[in-house]
Amino acid sequence: MKIILGIVGPEDLVKRVQEQVRSTSAVLIEIKPFHTHLFEEIKQLAKELAESCDILLFTGPGAYELYKSEEAKMNLEMPPVSVYVRYDGSALYRILYELAIESGGDPSRFTPFTIDRLPPDEINETLQEVKLQNEKVIVINELASSSTYDWSDIHEQHFLAGHSKYAITCLTSVANELALRSVPVKRVVPTYSSIQSALQIVYAKVENLVQSQSQMAVILLKWRLPDRRPKNRFSAYRANLKLQESIIDFCESWEASLTFSTDNQAIIYTTMSVVKEITNNFRYFPLIQSLGEQTGNKVFAGIGIGMDALKAEYNAEQAIQFTDAKANPCAYVMFTDGQLLGPLLQSDRMPLKFSTSADHPALLKLAEQTNLSAVTLTRLLSLQSHHPRADISVHHVAKAFDISLRSARRLLRQIETSGLARVVGEEQPPGRGRPRQLYRLSLPEELYQELNK
Repeated sequence: MKIILGIVGPEDLVKRVQEQVRSTSAVLIEIKPFHTHLFEEIKQLAKELAESCDILLFTGPGAYELYKSEEAKMNLEMPPVSVYVRYDGSALYRILYELAIESGGDPSRFTPFTIDRLPPDEINETLQEVKLQNEKVIVINELASSSTYDWSDIHEQHFLAGHSKYAITCLTSVANELALRSVPVKRVVPTYSSIQSALQIVYAKVENLVQSQSQMAVILLKWRLPDRRPKNRFSAYRANLKLQESIIDFCESWEASLTFSTDNQAIIYTTMSVVKEITNNFRYFPLIQSLGEQTGNKVFAGIGIGMDALKAEYNAEQAIQFTDAKANPCAYVMFTDGQLLGPLLQSDRMPLKFSTSADHPALLKLAEQTNLSAVTLTRLLSLQSHHPRADISVHHVAKAFDISLRSARRLLRQIETSGLARVVGEEQPPGRGRPRQLYRLSLPEELYQELNK
């Protein structure tokens, strides 16, 4: 098992970082380079980065910050670990040294200058070190835009207005653009030591991930007979054999261990890293859908993660209990910390993360106030946190919880009665149909964050 490390940034900086990755790490790390020409390309790359890598190392803070803002919109339950190479005062010191050499030691030939992206305290300390006055520097750090051209425009405007003689930028694409506009420019690049510092963090994260992903995973499969029974018992035997053969093929392709404990139950033994891959980072479990399509059986799964097989089996048994009342195939996951995720239904639907623990004082108080269980409340908190809009309808709750519209309507009315939800409007469903009431939940967001620490 290897950890996928994505190195993201301009081609020359990605290459520099790759050259500094220690050779001994090749055993654990597989590097995937991602070259960007404009730093805002991270917006288009964000989904691919999140889905294809375990760890992301950005060659600078600009792209990292842009990625994190995009990642937040994706509502990933298990996003990749992300690290960036820090640009510090020593990198600026090197640029100032170059300018001093090129100007024959005359600071008036390159000051005042504009500079972006570096922390002000780092800039001030470096300027004091080289005896340059602060008023000879124009710091550009508050620009909200994520466009190379907007950043370039600010530098150019100061230059054309005579406020600056040079531009110093930490953004490669901005340096290239300013050079095209004939603005004197220097690009700040990370130092050897700053790259090494970032890589040390990466190595530590790799060790943690290897330990985490090598945890045992148990997939408990149960299936129900199709609504239309076979004509005779021999047809039923053949249908069951066909389903078992499909499960065997699946386990063989993933090199997983398998036992059939009963005629309608199978237990698959593998690792967390494999389960993470086959479920697209715990979002969707296509196996249960394909088994149903092939055989007509309704297949349900409980996935348990644990430090050993016994704990993983126990968690799988706990997880599959949440499928008992479900009419349609689905899967639930229980992790080592007792957190549950589910239902895993469709690739475009985000499963909810919740907990069966009821020992948190604030959660107990909320349960008493609403007369709802801790499980239901944590699922509602998860839905509120992950829902892209502030307002939800009965249909949103029914779809997220995989329950009937009647049950979802009763749940929302109960929350409304307790004063933690209110009707704020209506929406017209696609096509014909009665308008749907929209509710706004006011459950404590900080409780969800605390429960998921």
